[in-house]
Amino acid sequence: MRRRPRACARPVAAPALVGSAVVTVSFQAPADHVVADEPRSGARRRPLTRPGRSAPATVVHVASLVVGYAGILALLRGTWFRGDDFEFLANRVGPDPRLDLWTPHNEHWSTGPILVWRVLYDAFGMTSNLPYLAASVAAHVLAAHLLWRLMRRMGVSAWVATGLAAAFVVLGAGHENITWAF
Repeated sequence: MRRRPRACARPVAAPALVGSAVVTVSFQAPADHVVADEPRSGARRRPLTRPGRSAPATVVHVASLVVGYAGILALLRGTWFRGDDFEFLANRVGPDPRLDLWTPHNEHWSTGPILVWRVLYDAFGMTSNLPYLAASVAAHVLAAHLLWRLMRRMGVSAWVATGLAAAFVVLGAGHENITWAF
């Protein structure tokens, strides 16, 4: 993007409806107005990132996601269900759910998590909390990866985005939501 000097700023004409007549209004962009370079015909867009420079940072990012996922699950391996987990298991997922998929949980739409928990309940029952935590932590790690992708798309350096996403994996502000699904 470049700044167009005042001498080169081109006036823009726009039709405006005044009463029953169409009037053409002409205005000129201010000198400090930023305009995009006009694309050349047949020109290819330049990628936002350079693959050669970001490859090591991408490998470190994926490793931080894997280590973060495994580390959080290892720290939580001895935990049990708590709080709203029992409401989900007793009223929405168990052998005879009293509430349907569309009833909100604490005024929150929870159809997706209810479906995931029904599949996990059918596969594992209530013998362990680990499968339920694995699904919750997987959603958190996915959010960390999407954060990394967003930062890269916005032009943040690969290493800065990797460091911030790695910090988010283990130090997210919602640390209770990582360990407590509902």
